[in-house]
Amino acid sequence: MSYGFSFNGRHSKDFGIIMRSTNRQLLPLINDQYIDVQGRSGSYLFPGEIQDREIQLDCAFMSKDLPDMRKIVHNIAVWLYTHDKAILSFDDEPGVYYRGKIASQIDFDHIATLGQFSLVFRCDPFAYGAEESLSFANDAAVIINHGTAETPPRFKAIFTAAADEWKVVNQDGYFIRIEHDFQEGDTLEVNCITGGIYVNDARKMDALDWQHSIFFPLRVGANTLEIMPKNICNTQVFWIPRYY
Repeated sequence: MSYGFSFNGRHSKDFGIIMRSTNRQLLPLINDQYIDVQGRSGSYLFPGEIQDREIQLDCAFMSKDLPDMRKIVHNIAVWLYTHDKAILSFDDEPGVYYRGKIASQIDFDHIATLGQFSLVFRCDPFAYGAEESLSFANDAAVIINHGTAETPPRFKAIFTAAADEWKVVNQDGYFIRIEHDFQEGDTLEVNCITGGIYVNDARKMDALDWQHSIFFPLRVGANTLEIMPKNICNTQVFWIPRYY
């Protein structure tokens, strides 16, 4: 079976491309800093986060003749060029995708009607799964993050009663508190990915209790969340699993 990849909404098979992975990093470079101090054995470690990931592929395709080859080459160039990052996925990793774009020039060569080129994608550090969601029941929810890395949640609430605040608390006592004169029927969105706060779809950053709130992530495995005050709203939580 021949595996391929999808990028920018199209599959490599659309161009007759045969793919071979040359480097799909097990783990990207970690941005650690080490400081050597005179008179001390060893060094001090200042831990960092993982950097962007590079994915390298070798590709080949057959054409009918040289004019047909040039036509295919131009179509491939249009497909691979993007202004922003696009979704990249592989047939041998079902249910998982990356976000990236071409990181360097693409050189092309051919032997008769066999065309060959290599690709380097610079991607986000993590791979992603499909977005999941859960509705709170009695203002509580247990979320299972099936990914292998922490991931930021997103909350949406519809108020069923008037309230002067909304707060979500996790199992470690960290919380996000929004202070606002909420009325029945109001909506609230709290996006821990972007840090955005929206009341009735209007940005409302001054409603955040920024001195005490923490945009906490969902840890790997079970997470217990609670909404306060009780019985003022219906809340949903959304999250995208992340994978190293």
